[in-house]
Amino acid sequence: MRHVIIPTSLPIHYFHSLTNTSIVSLSLSLYSIHKATHSPLQTPKKKKMNMQYKNLGRSGLKVSQLSYGAWVSFGNQLDVKEAKSLLQCCRDHGVNFFDNAEVYANGRAEEIMGQAIRELGWKRSDIVVSTKIFWGGSGPNDKGLSRKHILEGTKASLKRLDMDYVDVIYCHRYVGFLFFFSFLVN
Repeated sequence: MRHVIIPTSLPIHYFHSLTNTSIVSLSLSLYSIHKATHSPLQTPKKKKMNMQYKNLGRSGLKVSQLSYGAWVSFGNQLDVKEAKSLLQCCRDHGVNFFDNAEVYANGRAEEIMGQAIRELGWKRSDIVVSTKIFWGGSGPNDKGLSRKHILEGTKASLKRLDMDYVDVIYCHRYVGFLFFFSFLVN
C-alpha cells in the first residue's frame, strides 16, 4: 500500500479519493466564492455555523471537516490583506484547521498566514495550525527527513509563522515505519 500525504484543504477521509487538481480547484473555488460574496468594504454577516468537527486520529485534537491550506494561494496569488479576508471567511464558517508547508512559495506562504492570523487577533488556542517538512532548501541538509532537518525546518517554520508552536507537523513525503521508530528511539 502506498501512503501519500496530500497538502490539502479537505477532510482527512477524502485524502485517498482526490487528486491534486481537485484540491487546487476547491481552493480556488473557495477563493472565487469569497471574492464574489464579500466586497472589501463590507463585513460578512455572521451565520449559524454548521461545521462538523472530527478527532484527528488519537491525538485529542478536534479539527473542522474542512480546512484551509495555503498551497497555491498565499505568496503566489494573495497578499496579507486578501489572506486575512479569506481566513476570516473560513473562520466565519467554522473552519479551525489551517495548513501550510515550508516549501509553499519558498516559505512566504507561512509568513503571510502567520501575519494574517496575528493581525486578525485570533486566540491561538482556538485554531489548529499544521505545517509540512521535507523540501526546505538547496543545501545538503536543508531537505529530507533527517533529525537535523526536522528540527531546523520546524524552527524555521515557527519563525516564519511567528508562532511558539504548531499543532501538527506532517512529513511532506512518505517514510517507512522503521525510519520513525529509529527517529523516536534516538
